[in-house]
Amino acid sequence: MIQADFNSDWLKVIASKFPNKIAFFADENAITFSEFNGRVNTAKRNMALHKYHDEKFIGIKAENSIEYLITVSAAMRFGIAPVLFSTRWTKKECVEIQSRFQLGGIIEQNDLEEICAEDEWKYSKNIELQSHITSELTEDKPALVVFTSGSTGSAKGVVTSFGNIFSSVHNSDSFDNYTTNDNFISSLPFYHIGGIMIFFRALLCGAELTVVSPH
Repeated sequence: MIQADFNSDWLKVIASKFPNKIAFFADENAITFSEFNGRVNTAKRNMALHKYHDEKFIGIKAENSIEYLITVSAAMRFGIAPVLFSTRWTKKECVEIQSRFQLGGIIEQNDLEEICAEDEWKYSKNIELQSHITSELTEDKPALVVFTSGSTGSAKGVVTSFGNIFSSVHNSDSFDNYTTNDNFISSLPFYHIGGIMIFFRALLCGAELTVVSPH
């Protein structure tokens, strides 16, 4: 059962309903929904310090991890649509995608630690901290960009809206009747639509997600 309304900051709602419930488990470490929400806020602040808030899209190229999900969630909370890069792409392919979406930069594996660092935040009156999600959320608002496999040509970027995500989870839930006692496993890379949707199913239903690397 979906635990948040469409017109809300989904993570904030879930964290307030189930603050002490385990949200993610990875590398023998567990993190609650409240802790995840707090780390997303910290990452959002760190992204502001690094000027990422001026972007419409931001590239992310990294392996599956809780830090990956924190960064994706922080960008979305900022109103920035993450462009999910395949870790298998060559430098040339990444440059082409970066140009196509006019990305100011790409957040890579080594950048995740810096963005998710809890000691980097410094208070500044010039940084806007409020969530951009609730006030600007519409069904067609871009949430993220995922890519086709490219098996018949160049990989094509597909802009996926908040409405697409919510409807997909709703339709899956209507068949599978998800509960807060379920445990999902990240069996696919998060840059794959099937992989990132596992995250949103677990989040919206208040379920636990075990994060594993597909490699």
